[in-house]
Amino acid sequence: MAKKTTSRFSVNLHTCTAVTSIDKFAANNSTASPPRRWALTTPRGVISCDYVIHATNGYASHLLPHMSGSDGIIPVRGQVMALQADATLETLTPTSWGANQGFEYWFPRPVANPATDKPLIIIGGGREAASPQFEMYIDDDSVVEPVVGKVLRGFLSSVFPEKFEEDKEPQMEWVSVIACS
Repeated sequence: MAKKTTSRFSVNLHTCTAVTSIDKFAANNSTASPPRRWALTTPRGVISCDYVIHATNGYASHLLPHMSGSDGIIPVRGQVMALQADATLETLTPTSWGANQGFEYWFPRPVANPATDKPLIIIGGGREAASPQFEMYIDDDSVVEPVVGKVLRGFLSSVFPEKFEEDKEPQMEWVSVIACS
């Protein structure tokens, strides 16, 4: 869309290409023609550009060191799973944010027939069981934390004993890095 809107600039998307550092080019030190303001280091090489759009959530403090620390952006690992309910959507609480003293949250996915269909429930939280405290300053989203998974697997069955099988295995489980400040 941006390429069709104007010919004054070019836009290139480099998907699945992690930026590992962002450095400002020193005056007249850019080898790009014309000279650029920023050098983005990636596993595929250096990309030079004039503008950078940060869409990095909790990783922003890694790329922008001046935004790190307790006064900046704090990466926090969040874990989520999808569990199939053993009850219909009509019999479930529509959503709950901040259950268990604000640590767990869940919401059901839409279904075609709420009176008969059993929804997939998205549940997250469990960080209170993690170490270090609440998974703050953790920016590794390559590992699912077993302790957090155990809390999430048992939570809905403890709140709704007749509507969720105890310690049921999720259909999916994943982690992401959240940006907190």
